[in-house]
Amino acid sequence: MNNCGSDSDDNDDDYVELANDGDTDMSIGQSRLQCLFCRNQASVDLDDLINKHLPAAHGIANFASLLVSIGVQDQPTWVQFVAFVRSKNFNATTTEDGRLQQLLDEFRVTAGAVQDGSGDNTIPSAPVGDIDDPLMYEVDIEELLQSQGLHATADLRAAGKSNSNSQAIDKDQRIVELELQVESLKTQIVSMSTVLRRFALGGNSDDVIPAASSRTIAELKDDEDGYYVDSYSGASIHAEMLQDRIRTGGYHDFIAGNPLLFNERVVMDVGCGTGILSMFAARAGAAKVLAVDCAEVIARAKEAAAENGLENRISFYRGKLEQLDELKVGVKVDAIVSEWMGYCLLYEGMLESVLYARDHCLKPGGAVYPRICNLLLCGIDSEELYQRNALYFDNVYGVRVSFLKERCLSEPHVAYDLQSDWVATSSALVCSIDMLTASAYTSAKVESVPVQLTALRDCKLHAIVGYFDVDFLGNGDAGVNVSFSTGPLSQVTHWGQTVFYLRSPISLSSGQVLEFHVSILPPHDSPRSLLVEFDWSNGTRSEFRMD
Repeated sequence: MNNCGSDSDDNDDDYVELANDGDTDMSIGQSRLQCLFCRNQASVDLDDLINKHLPAAHGIANFASLLVSIGVQDQPTWVQFVAFVRSKNFNATTTEDGRLQQLLDEFRVTAGAVQDGSGDNTIPSAPVGDIDDPLMYEVDIEELLQSQGLHATADLRAAGKSNSNSQAIDKDQRIVELELQVESLKTQIVSMSTVLRRFALGGNSDDVIPAASSRTIAELKDDEDGYYVDSYSGASIHAEMLQDRIRTGGYHDFIAGNPLLFNERVVMDVGCGTGILSMFAARAGAAKVLAVDCAEVIARAKEAAAENGLENRISFYRGKLEQLDELKVGVKVDAIVSEWMGYCLLYEGMLESVLYARDHCLKPGGAVYPRICNLLLCGIDSEELYQRNALYFDNVYGVRVSFLKERCLSEPHVAYDLQSDWVATSSALVCSIDMLTASAYTSAKVESVPVQLTALRDCKLHAIVGYFDVDFLGNGDAGVNVSFSTGPLSQVTHWGQTVFYLRSPISLSSGQVLEFHVSILPPHDSPRSLLVEFDWSNGTRSEFRMD
């Protein structure tokens, strides 16, 4: 599934789309500003709106203090507040209209701008709308607070918040800052370690394991990620995934079989696609489901939810999760479900987005499903498969086509017809990802992991095969567990198996152990792709790239 931004259908207020990130300068005075609390079109001058209209029409003498009192203390919470009010289509006609205070109270509690008495943050009661409102961008919250001599944390205390709560806010902000510093240091360490390996080995950049991509999925621009997004906008790929009984049936059986894990819970579906997992969760009793995706198919998902009578239980958000401020500010969920796995588990880089959702949106004690994902390798012996693919281009009706053979030997092949009797070795675990504890920095990278494959019989290895297993609950968790495998000994899935053909087949005797190291890293130029390298004990290397 996918989770990256692109354009959406116009005039569609049932799901969110990111605003244009262009260079347009919307300075004060260029847009007519509509009051937040009534339908009067105020002066184009922002000062008039705040200092004249709000006091006269609504009795709001100090707009900055009001914002801080409800928890609006930075630009993201301001954007959330504007979107929240607009979604209510609010219109207070007099200063005595009590609905205004009710609206402010609802935002304070419901939107999670500040914590309520239980200490939990809850979600907005309606999807955010009208994301292009000029007020979102023409009000600089920090400048507004400073103009009134206010500071967010100090004024929160004046508004009745306890000193401990203010300290907690400061502490949380400091934690975020420190985490960003740690991630920056880790990136520097990777770069330095690459240089050191080059010197140690006395070679050039081709002699060492390529460093992982320094770019993240969130940093990809729309035009850079367009191919990936578009690949999930058509109907055929979603039909193929829905028809995968192992995949879709596995998710259905787990969610439907564990209503206690979903009943009255708030659930986030990362990379929702057609919304099938969101609808499973809603039918299992979820109080609210937040469905996030970037592709055009999310509009069809919204239609499917309405078709099944679930439109009031599922809110759809379109755009990169990492950039949707209305979800990462004040939104906390009880569980995250996602079908993020790609070929060879890590292809397409969606793991990064799911772990981002975990780190920014999941409540303490929350769950991520599936919980455990394991990447494995095994060896196969199939002269038939090798001849059909790797050797075919040596003689195409008497013509040699070497460049296609080279491509076959340097690009993995996704196979759906591997025979169980071709499996010639044991399987080796390359990495195991616990979605609750995995590091967002290291989990999507496999670097120089030792592998041992034991021959099950006398054989000639023609290829190494990559596949993954999934365990929804993990060991020790309560509930009805579901697991499945995409390996060559299991029923075929839409993921198939990823085949890495060897340039020279390897002969093994029964019981003999083949030892090598594997690295699986995103390349510098494409964080959704993979570089796969096998370093053999004789000093040679096999290299593959998945794009």
